[in-house]
Amino acid sequence: MKSDRRTATRKQVCPLTISHFSVVESMVKLAKKGHVVNASAKGFLVHIKREDLIPKSLKSNLNLEVLLGNGVIVKIEEMNLELFGRISRTKLLGKEGFELAIDYSEEAPLYWRECLMDLLPTPEEFSDFQPNNNLISDDTSPSKIHTVATSKSIPRNVISIKGVKSR
Repeated sequence: MKSDRRTATRKQVCPLTISHFSVVESMVKLAKKGHVVNASAKGFLVHIKREDLIPKSLKSNLNLEVLLGNGVIVKIEEMNLELFGRISRTKLLGKEGFELAIDYSEEAPLYWRECLMDLLPTPEEFSDFQPNNNLISDDTSPSKIHTVATSKSIPRNVISIKGVKSR
């Protein structure tokens, strides 16, 4: 069984919002939302609150083992990126909800997965950034958006690209 353990280095990431979480084969939507909290070149970890699960059979269950092996599609909202993978592990986190380990699909080349790892934001990259609570409220209608972030409000290391000097 030890050969099934992960060997890829994990990276703690800023919680990234998942806005679409569906089973590939049936396109049944599993959850309203979730968050990617950890990633590696092999896969990523998603936290989902029980109340965000859509099928009633999953909400009333203490484990999600029925999902093991299912192909899923998730959309990371902040990156406008859809990822395909397979659920390899589930875990109950108590009142916080569930943790799902999702392995990338076999078609995703290793170099692409490694590049994605470089693009995922870490908590350290945003430690100096104090978000303005008035930026966007839960209601994102134009009348509710108070201010717009400018490049001056974003830390320099967030908007610079390695090897490219910013002006």
